Amino acid sequence: TTTMEDSYGLEGLSAGDNATDLKIDGKLFAVEVCQLKTTSAGTDVASISIYSSTSSSGCPDVLSSVSPTNSSSVVCEDDDQFKFTMLLRTDSKPLETSWILYSFDQTFTIDSPVYNQILHTYEYATCLQSDTIYAWRIMDSGLDGIQSKSAGQGYFSLFLNDDTEIESGGKFGSYEEIFITAPCQQQEGYSVFRAEINTDYDTANETTWTLESVSQSSDDLPSWINGTDTTVNFWSGGPYANHATQIVQACVPEDLCYNFTIFDRSGDGFEAGEGSYEILLNDEVQRSSSFLTGFSESTLFGSNNTGCASENER
Repeated sequence: TTTMEDSYGLEGLSAGDNATDLKIDGKLFAVEVCQLKTTSAGTDVASISIYSSTSSSGCPDVLSSVSPTNSSSVVCEDDDQFKFTMLLRTDSKPLETSWILYSFDQTFTIDSPVYNQILHTYEYATCLQSDTIYAWRIMDSGLDGIQSKSAGQGYFSLFLNDDTEIESGGKFGSYEEIFITAPCQQQEGYSVFRAEINTDYDTANETTWTLESVSQSSDDLPSWINGTDTTVNFWSGGPYANHATQIVQACVPEDLCYNFTIFDRSGDGFEAGEGSYEILLNDEVQRSSSFLTGFSESTLFGSNNTGCASENER
């Protein structure tokens, strides 16, 4: 039987903090917070180490649910797969950083290891299914991102099939999430859709969005898109945490009309101009907006149907 003679709480501590010595069965131990992270369900969890107070540290360099992977060692031989590669350089507070890669159908989930090395570059690669939608979310418990590649601090880069960089960065708040699907060059007749949503600082839980298409026949649509009527809901997002970023970049059939709508539950848009969003099709900006007021804002667009982009509705 182990008797803890002191009470101990994590409240107010940050990753890397050491608590005062903890007495267990008459012996002194130190407690170190190895990592604070937020799960995909939004639950805050802490990884701690209890070790002899004479040791320098109890946190490992990497305590992993996945092993670091060299991209060159991963080969995706099946035609229905594509390769996903992540490069992550930690910032000056690596214990605050975590990530998760998961599929929307909840059949695939990988959690990051615990990172304990400052300004160290890690690599992870795996094969993903072409007919499945995935998301990669990077989280920072310090709510200040991992700074930026241009500043010489922390950054991340995501690649598909080694040669296509779909996103890089490091300047975000609580988290940044990127949708991942097979590269468009693997899907003939598709255009590249991209949306970047940056939430405000106080009321992000009021923000949601949808992307819909209009088609003459549901037979024109990929198998992973839900819907059987002429109006099809491709994707939706939100609500969000405050000061967060979500990036949607995926392939959409090029001969359809689309309607992107962003909603605010309270009818005041992104408060005080702190949030913004931008949507693009084949690198052409369809709308860039601060969404300062209202319950919703919609944008009609399309690549081949010029009538789809004839007006933007508010």
